[in-house]
Formats: sequence, structure tokens, C-alpha cells
Amino acid sequence: MTPTTADTATATDPRDIVAHAPMSGAQKRIIALTSLISALDGFDILSITFAAPALGREFGLDSATLGLLLSSGLLGMLIGSLTLASLADIFGRRPLVIASLTLMGCGMLASAFSTNFESLAIVRIVTGIGIGSMAVINNPLAIEFANLRSRGLALSLMTIGYPLGGMIGGLVSAYLIKVFAWEAVFLFGASLTFAILPLVIWILPESLEFLIEKRSDDALARVNRLLGRFGHAPIHALPPPLIGRVTAYREIFSAEQRSTTIMLTSVAVLSFITIYFFLSWQPKLLVEMGFSPSTAVTIASMSSLAGALGAIAFGLISRRIEGFKLAVGAVVMLGLSNILFGLVPPILPFVVCASFIAGWSGSIATLGMSVTVAEAFPGRMRATGAGFMFGTGRVGSALGPAIAGILLSWGLDRAQVCVIIACSALTASLLLAKSPHRRRPRY
Repeated sequence: MTPTTADTATATDPRDIVAHAPMSGAQKRIIALTSLISALDGFDILSITFAAPALGREFGLDSATLGLLLSSGLLGMLIGSLTLASLADIFGRRPLVIASLTLMGCGMLASAFSTNFESLAIVRIVTGIGIGSMAVINNPLAIEFANLRSRGLALSLMTIGYPLGGMIGGLVSAYLIKVFAWEAVFLFGASLTFAILPLVIWILPESLEFLIEKRSDDALARVNRLLGRFGHAPIHALPPPLIGRVTAYREIFSAEQRSTTIMLTSVAVLSFITIYFFLSWQPKLLVEMGFSPSTAVTIASMSSLAGALGAIAFGLISRRIEGFKLAVGAVVMLGLSNILFGLVPPILPFVVCASFIAGWSGSIATLGMSVTVAEAFPGRMRATGAGFMFGTGRVGSALGPAIAGILLSWGLDRAQVCVIIACSALTASLLLAKSPHRRRPRY
């Protein structure tokens, strides 16, 4: 293959070569793989919401207890995001992806054999640890294997997998629960997870960013093999190491990064309260509005479809409009759409429309935050920065369903709960609009 113009003698940093050269077929396949992994994440974390009405009946759970069960996997995501994800900057992206997928598959399999609330909550925490780790590692993977011009689109394609996984998983789950039982949902998820593992081992390489920063004895050879896969000429030496390197967690709380880290983390916590309240409670609230369980899951799947369409729209628009501005608008819409979902009458077309808008805005809000992370943290600390922001943000994802369950158990109706929860997203939009100066990293 003829080397690109980025392969000239003046381009000696492989990150610079990849950042400015056109995307190769190998890079596109890796981005497609991140989308597939994200789809699996979407199904795995939402599987408990699809099964929630059946679980509530079988285990005799009230609203408060069901809210805790819905939050258990999200609590695991918090643990995984904050603990395992940071190991990607130490041991590499690829080993952590494989380990996280293995943990997810084992957790899903164990969920199918749970016999009570306590055992299911424990295995959902374990599953969530794998999902949380996988979710935040996937973000830097999509960024680091894309060139600068396509990073927004790559993130969109990666993110679109999550709602697509939720949509397809919801439709499949409705059938499985109707024909078999709730256990079939988790068995299906475990089978998918273990089926994807060989693809990951075959397609996914270690990232250039990690190879250069880690600087192992064979780093130059591995970098050149990866450049060859991408259609570029080899380099003769690695770029010089960073001077005064400190640990990644110390870096994201350095004087330069501290205010950005705290502000963006606060935005993630508040936004995730609203996003995961809606994702977790939507099927149950729809059943309480008078819809059948299968109809409720189908409507929830349409919300996931809206999320996928929102991700596509974000990818196209972000090439012309700054992703940060889109993020602020989407977080505002996230709050307003949840209020709309609370106030809408139980008439099918109205409910579908409100659910569609909520799913669409939630997807774009998440994407906007992902792009903001990519611009706020340089590559050497990006996985840790994303892991901390989205990991700590999982506090909100665990709080949202639990708070809603408590509010419902106190006798508040759907409209009151939705308005209260939506206030967190509206607060997040104000914080995001006032966030510190953003800069686009070189790589």
C-alpha cells in the first residue's frame, strides 16, 4: 500500500500520523467492534429493566426494593469504572476489555440462576463491575483509533451500539419473557457476551497511546506492526518520553486539570440520575399506566431506537457544530423530556412520542459528555479521566432508580417523581454551560 502524506520523514510520532491520516480499513473495523461491544453493554445493563415487572411479581418486591435491585447493577458499574478502568492505563486497553467481557458473561449467567432478591442483587453488582469497566475503556478506544476529523463520528458509532443493544435486547426480551421466563433474558445475554469474546481477541490490538506511554522493550516493534496494519510506513524510534510524569489520578487533579475534572464529574453525576431513572423505571411505569408488560418493553425498545438515531444525528452534526454546545442543549432537553414523560396521558401515541424524545436526548447528552472528555483530557490520562468522570457519574446512575423507588413508595405519582428527577439534569446543564475553558488535545 502506498504510504500517505503523513508517512513522511517529518512525521515521527505515530499518534500524529494516525491523527492526521485518512482512516484505514483496520481502524474502521476496530471502531465497528467498539460499537458491537457497546451494544452488548446496552443489553446487559438494561436486561434487568426488561425483566423488572416479572421479577417484581415473582419475588414480591415493593417499589423501594425494586428500585434497589435496579440500582444494584449500576452500583457495580460505579465500582468497575473507578477501580478496574484505571488499570487500562497500567496494563493496557486490550487485556482489560477481555477481562471485563469475561466478568460480564459470568455475571449474566449467574443472574439466570438467582432464586431471590439478595442473590440476584449480588450477581448484578458483579455484572455491573464488568460493564462499568468496559464502558469507560470503550470511550478512549474509539478516540485513539480514529483520526482527529473522525473522532466525533467514531464516538457516535461507538455510542450508537448502546441504544441499539437496548432496542434489540428489549424486543428479544419481550419474546423470551412471554414464551419462557425472565431467566431466559440473562441466558441470552450471557451467550452473546461469550460469543463476542473471540472477535475481540482477533480484531482488537493494543492502542498506540498505551504502547508509547508504557514503553516496554518491544514497544517499537509493536507500534510498527500496528502502523503497518493501518497502512503506514514504520518509524525508527519512539517519540521522547514525557518529562516529570506523575500517576494518572494525580494528573487529572493537577492544578491545570482539577477544576475541569470536578465540574465535568458533577455534570455526569447529575445527568446520570435522570438518564438512568428513565432507563430503569420506564417499563415498570408504563405497566402502571395500564400497558401490558410486552407493550411496555416494546415502547422502551423504541426509546433505545431514538437513542441510536440521536447518536447518528450527533455524529453528523458534530462535524460542523462544537460537540460541547450540542451537549448543553441535549442535557436541557433531557430534563424537559423527562418532565414531559411524567405529564403525558396514558395514550399510546403520546407516550411513544415522549419516550422517543427522552431516549434521543439521553443519547446525545451522553455523547456530548464523551466528546467533552476527549477534549478536556490529553491521551496519557484520557482513560483515567474518562473512568473517573463516568465512573463517579455512576453514583448518579445508582441513585436515580433508588431515589425514584423511595419517592414512589412514599405515594408520589409519576408526574411528581419525573419533575423532581428532571431537576438534576437541568442543574447539570447550568454547570456544563459554565464549565472551564475547553481545549482540543493534539492526539
